[in-house]
Amino acid sequence: MATDLQTTLGDRIPALKQWTATNEQIRAACGNDYPGIGSAGEDLSLENYVVPVKLPDAANERALTIVGTTAAKDGFTAQPQCLHDAPGSHDAFFHNQTDASSNQFCADKQTLIGITIGCHLTVATKKLGQLPPAPT
Repeated sequence: MATDLQTTLGDRIPALKQWTATNEQIRAACGNDYPGIGSAGEDLSLENYVVPVKLPDAANERALTIVGTTAAKDGFTAQPQCLHDAPGSHDAFFHNQTDASSNQFCADKQTLIGITIGCHLTVATKKLGQLPPAPT
């Protein structure tokens, strides 16, 4: 989905063609959200992708429509949840209600795409074939 978003945005808004990964994947425990999972589950934040371009305010709504339409193919909401929307600074999330994943689109001093995969079993738990016993 990250590649699809980058390509589609770049094709339709030429200033958004040169995406670069900014960090490694980040894993965080999510067992508190799901009783009984404990440390057997994790959220995964994929690399963020940025374009060192300040997206003009006039292009932000168009970009949100492109992101929403593209992300909807993967089960995300087509309409964003705007956390911050001010001249020159925009931050919106598209959510996947099935698995609690989210897709962030941020346009400020640079333009960013960030994807977080919702709580899922760790590789070790999958190899184990069952949830580990709860600590006593």
